[in-house]
Amino acid sequence: MMEIGRICGKIGKNLVRELVKSFTNFYGAKVEKKVCLPAGEFEEFLRNPLEGLLCIEENIDLMQEDRYGIYYCFLATGEGRRDGVLVEAEGYDYAHYASYVPDAAALEYDSLSEFGAGLSRLADQMIRAGTDGTGDGNWIFYLDQIQKGCAFSLSENPALAELLADMLVERPEVRLAYIRSDCLELHFHPEFCPNCRRKRRTVRAWRRQLCRPGIPEKRGNRKMRGRPWEPV
Repeated sequence: MMEIGRICGKIGKNLVRELVKSFTNFYGAKVEKKVCLPAGEFEEFLRNPLEGLLCIEENIDLMQEDRYGIYYCFLATGEGRRDGVLVEAEGYDYAHYASYVPDAAALEYDSLSEFGAGLSRLADQMIRAGTDGTGDGNWIFYLDQIQKGCAFSLSENPALAELLADMLVERPEVRLAYIRSDCLELHFHPEFCPNCRRKRRTVRAWRRQLCRPGIPEKRGNRKMRGRPWEPV
C-alpha cells in the first residue's frame, strides 16, 4: 500500500506540474482606453472581478486579439489610485481575462515605461559598481560619467538627478545619497560590499590574535618591563 501511495503521489505531482505549465502562457497587451472609476466602485471591482461591470459592457468592441497574438484591452483605475486592472473581456460583461497593474501610468504611456526602465537599469549599474569597488562603504559617481550610458543629461536636469537619488536610497544596499553639483555620493551598508566584509574579517582576526591569552610565566623567571631604575 505504501509503494502504491508513493507512485500515485509521483503521478499527481507530475500532473500538477504539467497543468501549471499549460496555464502559464504569457501574452502581449496594449491599452486602448483608460476608465477611471469612483474609488468605492474600483475597490468593489478588485474584490469581485468576475461581477458584471457597466464600463466593461460599454467597451466590449475595443477588446480583441489581433493576428499577432496581441490583446487590445482597456485599463480600469480608481480615483486617487496608482494601481489598476488590465481587462480583456472576450465579449463578456466581466473581466474574463484580467491582470493587476501596480503602476497604471507606466503601462498607459510607453515612453514613461521606457524612461523608468532606463533609470532602473542605471541604478542597478551604479549599485553594482559601487558595492564591488568600494573599500570603505562610500563611492562617488560623477554626473558626466553617469550620463554617458544613458539617453538623458543629469547635469542639465537637476530634477532627474534628485529622482535618481531617491530611487537609489529606496534600495536596501544604499544608506545615504548626497547630490553634489557635479556628482552623486553614495554611502552603502557594509554588509553589501565584498571588500568591506573582507576588511571586517581581517580586523576581527587581528583583534582575536591580540587578545589571545599568553603562556603563564614561571615564578622566578619574570622579566622587568620599562626603563630600569637608576639612583640619582
